[in-house]
Amino acid sequence: LSSAVLWGTAEGVAGMLTGSDGGVSRAIASLIPWLLPYLCLFVLAETLNTTLISFNQVLRQALVRVAAALVMLATIAAVGSSLGVGGLLLAQILSLTTLVVISGFALRHLRLGLLVRAWPVLRDSGMVPLFGSLLVTYFFAQLYVLAERSAMIHFGTGLVSGFQYSTLLVNALVSLLAYPLSNLLWPQFLARAAAGDGEAGQALALRACGLLFYLLMVACVFIWVHAREIVVLLYGRGAFDEASVQLTTTALRVTIFASIPISLMSILGRWLMSLPGAYRQIETAFNADFTY
Repeated sequence: LSSAVLWGTAEGVAGMLTGSDGGVSRAIASLIPWLLPYLCLFVLAETLNTTLISFNQVLRQALVRVAAALVMLATIAAVGSSLGVGGLLLAQILSLTTLVVISGFALRHLRLGLLVRAWPVLRDSGMVPLFGSLLVTYFFAQLYVLAERSAMIHFGTGLVSGFQYSTLLVNALVSLLAYPLSNLLWPQFLARAAAGDGEAGQALALRACGLLFYLLMVACVFIWVHAREIVVLLYGRGAFDEASVQLTTTALRVTIFASIPISLMSILGRWLMSLPGAYRQIETAFNADFTY
């Protein structure tokens, strides 16, 4: 259903994000049919990988991700120059397919499998409120992203591109420090919630957030000071001229400290999801979205 909606509204959404109603929007819309397999595989791969983490198979899921990344790099090296964007899409699809297949075998080794009928799962106690709260959270988060991109195209030429380049670096920092830590803590949160020891789970989350805060503060200050050198080193080639360097440097200095609340929320979000009830997640989601 989501794929059908995306396919039908692709050109309109692309026009809103790019500020163009011509060839750029049509070119983006033409890629949507090729991205739909990626969308479905991505959902399945993340579900399987999160399931492995929930059963304390953190090392195994990390090895699976490494294998998928190697497949993607090998595909890009083999066909990237000849197929262009198509080669990149093929690499992503093959990488996710590898992730799904290996994760599936890993789950079968644990005597776990996928239910074809998903509705019985929603009958479990607390599943419907939790699922609804997550839908509300991600709906407003993605709505904010669309509004953000649509507003930026009116602020000046190249602003969206500079922001996107800086956001890639912010996400890289979060992925290096926050997401591995949240994956390691997720089984611990579940175990403490199952034992009814909510205070221990809260204490663990707060200690992890404190450690992460200090690590990220040091990293963010370093990146802020050396923002121009980092941008030139990573992007300064080809059509990326001096104006692009200055714009991306400014965007990086503005956005890099956003990695701190994003990272802390990744820890606290895992902790909240381990608790019974969904009102905490809904309240947190609304507060975050309205703050943005």
